[in-house]
Amino acid sequence: MLAQTQFLGAMLTVVYVKVIIAACTVARGFGLPVDISRKIIHIGACTFILFWPWFDDSNNLYILNITVPLVYTIQLAYKGLILKDPNDEDVRNMSRSGKPIDLCKGPLMFTCVMCYVGPFCFNREVGVAIMGALVGDGVAPLFGSRFGRHWFGPFPGQSSRKSIEGSLGVFLGTVAGTGVMLSFLQVADNGIELLNLVKLGGLVTVVEAISPDEIDNLLIPLAVRLVYW
Repeated sequence: MLAQTQFLGAMLTVVYVKVIIAACTVARGFGLPVDISRKIIHIGACTFILFWPWFDDSNNLYILNITVPLVYTIQLAYKGLILKDPNDEDVRNMSRSGKPIDLCKGPLMFTCVMCYVGPFCFNREVGVAIMGALVGDGVAPLFGSRFGRHWFGPFPGQSSRKSIEGSLGVFLGTVAGTGVMLSFLQVADNGIELLNLVKLGGLVTVVEAISPDEIDNLLIPLAVRLVYW
């Protein structure tokens, strides 16, 4: 694959993520709650792997597929630890409490996972499974906060209860997200098997339900990676 094609793929990924963030910023001006904007960005960022066909691991330029997560890893750390501006666009879009340090919790863990998946799970089923699992994690609070009626927990390290409806969102989001991305990328080792998707959804649902606050973005990918070892 030509180097120019891979550079173009990197630029398209940047534009894609920037458009998602800009759209959420505009929508927040019209009243979109921050918890929804955070999860839209979260789910959208999970799909950065859909640009993998623009890259080729026959040379080292495929590492360019992590251009966006690498830049954001540095940016989030800088804004959360050094700049500390509560009015910053990323703080307003991604912070749970409105505090800049929040950028160094879930969001930073998330971009670090992307930086791992891009080079070490490139064009592999496990990479799609990890990002699909994080789609489910992003769907969970959207379901739970709006449809939650049946509550459980909290477990150790959690500050609030979770709902069965939210857990259902994790399951459905994981199965659908992984299935759609596997279908698009065609990297499943033995084809797309519904039973395997259901097993993955079940695993992610359990891990998300018991994960302490702020570290589910790390524990979920770790659990999926161990299963696929």
